[in-house]
Amino acid sequence: MKTEELSYWAGVFEFAGSIRFRRTKKGRTPVICLGSKNLPALDQLMKIFGGGIRWTGSYARWEITGSNALKVIQLLSPHMKIRKVSADLLNWLPGKRGVVPAGARRVRF
Repeated sequence: MKTEELSYWAGVFEFAGSIRFRRTKKGRTPVICLGSKNLPALDQLMKIFGGGIRWTGSYARWEITGSNALKVIQLLSPHMKIRKVSADLLNWLPGKRGVVPAGARRVRF
């Protein structure tokens, strides 16, 4: 993927995206979300990075989890400015397999 495209998606993500953790039976897994009413843009995200689209009321949300979310963050973080700290913290997860063990220490963003 071209640097210009990655910079574009990093900017879109910084404006409308979020990084969080979801609890699972194995621990916590990273989740990247981006909400929008622009379905073609979310479709493009899904084609480029994978993940899925969920409808929530009148808008849609693109979402990717686990190790796939870490791969997206690794691609976008060099092009981020505002959320770069949050993105860099995800890159320090133990094991980098997309799941934080249940007993691991919490990091607040």
